[in-house]
Amino acid sequence: MRILVDNELLEFTEDELAWLYMDAGNESLVYQYRDEALKIYNFRCTKYRLVEEEALKLREIATKRILLPSRIIRNPDNGEFVGYTTKLIKKASITGIIRMKMGDFMSELDILRSDAMLLADHNVDLEDFNLNNTAYNGKIYFVDLQTIKIYYI
Repeated sequence: MRILVDNELLEFTEDELAWLYMDAGNESLVYQYRDEALKIYNFRCTKYRLVEEEALKLREIATKRILLPSRIIRNPDNGEFVGYTTKLIKKASITGIIRMKMGDFMSELDILRSDAMLLADHNVDLEDFNLNNTAYNGKIYFVDLQTIKIYYI
């Protein structure tokens, strides 16, 4: 597989892709590359997902726990937008959230609320909050925002 991540050409063999593979959803395949998660669209998906213009706008918003696009992934042959990268969060068991001290849990919720309010200020509508889109590594993150919609006012 060949992809262009911003201006960096990356080439992976099938064996390398198998090694880098992290997860798959309806919208994309997710691979680990250095400190990033590469979210590459599954083109059989008919569900709404981010388009390049939205990904470019979202990467300008500095959230702390809601992971937004950081780099754009394109097909190097035709320049077509095929996905984006986010910060890589190594998941621990979600049950760790249950074991958090209440003060720490409330602090995490405050950070997530601040992120949500920041996105609302930028006319971004959040959807799909569920455990499958949550990562926990001592902190709580929302990692799958391909169903976010941006409203232009």
